[in-house]
Amino acid sequence: MSINKRLANWDLLRTLSMFLVVVVHIAPQLGRFRNINVSLIAGIAAIICDPIFFCLSGYFALKPLKKSYIDFLFGKALSLLLPIFVYSGLLYTYKTAMGSIQDMNYIRYASDLVQSGWWFIPALIPCILVAPILSKMFDALDDRTCKIALFVTLGIYAWGGLSCVAKSLLINSQHTTFTAAVIMLQHFIPMSLLGGTYFTFFCMGYFIKRVSPLLSTGEVRLIKVAGILFFILDIISAYFGFERADPSYNWMITTVAIFIAIDRLKISSDVLSKAIEWSAMLASE
Repeated sequence: MSINKRLANWDLLRTLSMFLVVVVHIAPQLGRFRNINVSLIAGIAAIICDPIFFCLSGYFALKPLKKSYIDFLFGKALSLLLPIFVYSGLLYTYKTAMGSIQDMNYIRYASDLVQSGWWFIPALIPCILVAPILSKMFDALDDRTCKIALFVTLGIYAWGGLSCVAKSLLINSQHTTFTAAVIMLQHFIPMSLLGGTYFTFFCMGYFIKRVSPLLSTGEVRLIKVAGILFFILDIISAYFGFERADPSYNWMITTVAIFIAIDRLKISSDVLSKAIEWSAMLASE
């Protein structure tokens, strides 16, 4: 696949991610349909945009440095931090003019934004700081080891998602012995590589880029099917109140499946490629 075609694929993924962000914010307005909580389902399904964002960030950030580390950090600071102060300043000015802001202290206002709606920027910064180091470490691995790392990670997170559902079902059905057995296994068999953070998703961006061309047709099909099943499992788990982690273990399998599917997608039309590129530029504005 040519570079231009591959870039069109990732522009498509970036557009999809931004569309899902929009869905997350409008989901509460959808309400219910025939006693089905459409708002909840749409919100759960669309929140996959978060792991996609971190995985996509790792896909592009985990590569050899072409300049000094200081220049790398300076460039990332401009692309990550500068927009925060510009956008927060514009929002603060607008809301102040409209009289819709209660706290007139800009620093506290910007701090609240970073802690709430813009939480993903501070969460990404530690990943960016170590990206060049990680890139050198991962580049030293051979292809077979990278492939093993990908499938081991998928297996661990699959166990995490399935064991949480099993535990919830066993607790609800009052099977105390089986529940204790699952809990014991959860202590012996890790459910994630690094729970409670998106760091693993960031790293997975590298392994997807490295391993995707090495996958057989059967392996690609397996990952895609698993991604669909765990996506459905995650929605069902959240809808019925089963135990879920944050980030959800199920998201890892679904995110990798989405990336593999997009990477294997062939966009032959130059017109469609241009349209996707244009929509991606609009989405990133």
